[in-house]
Amino acid sequence: MALALDTNCLVRWLLWDNIDQAEVIAQILETSKSSLHVADMAMAEVVWVLKRVYDFEDDLVEGFVRKIIEHDKINCNRTLFTRVLDDMNASPKVSFVDSCLAHYAELNDTKLLTFDNTLAKRFPRLVKLATA
Repeated sequence: MALALDTNCLVRWLLWDNIDQAEVIAQILETSKSSLHVADMAMAEVVWVLKRVYDFEDDLVEGFVRKIIEHDKINCNRTLFTRVLDDMNASPKVSFVDSCLAHYAELNDTKLLTFDNTLAKRFPRLVKLATA
């Protein structure tokens, strides 16, 4: 059976703010014979927790997310998150989730409909502004 990491496991491992829990996750990552999955929703929640609960700046959050996506034992949507991370500093007014939605649309050859002017301006190829 495959294993997946939830937000709490990822945050403990990234921050080591609970040594016992962080050590458990580190040990699992070190000894697992197969990859551990991180769902897109878990990654979005990690970013939310790091920004809203811990009040970390974007560059620090970006570094934490890169630690996750670059780990050889973690299986996640690397293509999506690499694109989103490349946009984080260029578009601080666009949320991580909105950027995910725009790039997800591109990866699936669709256009994202939105009423969000900021998002539409940032991703004119990927996003179509819906009208009321």
